Amino acid sequence: MLTPQEADALMVIMRTLKSQGKSIIFITHKLKEVLEIADVITVMRLGQVVGTTTPAETNEAALATMMVGRDVNLVVEKPPANPGEVVLDVTNLFVQDDRGLTAVKGVSFEVRAGEILAFAGVQGNGQTELVERSPGCDARLRVRCY
Repeated sequence: MLTPQEADALMVIMRTLKSQGKSIIFITHKLKEVLEIADVITVMRLGQVVGTTTPAETNEAALATMMVGRDVNLVVEKPPANPGEVVLDVTNLFVQDDRGLTAVKGVSFEVRAGEILAFAGVQGNGQTELVERSPGCDARLRVRCY
């Protein structure tokens, strides 16, 4: 998983390699990135090639259809959110990991009734410690860490 800045840096590196005459095999599910950088796009599903195209001949929707084998709606229509009152307010939280090192540094957030709050990141960025080691976290919060 790359941050947007890391993805931009990767694109610069790949363009530099391309300009030096290098070939690159770029395996990804990120449709915008593949359309931005690829000369040729080959889509595989269940270990089989299902199609080959170019960025000029395709778009995100067509690639998604090739990837999953059916039409995919990439836009979800939904009504505006209507969150309720604040049910959890956390301010300037610090949490240590099992080695005693600070894993969460000054995190603040609030959750309102009817909202879903998710913490995501690659392993080692404090999301597990945030949920498992935070003072006051208990089963009533119905918190799971993935």
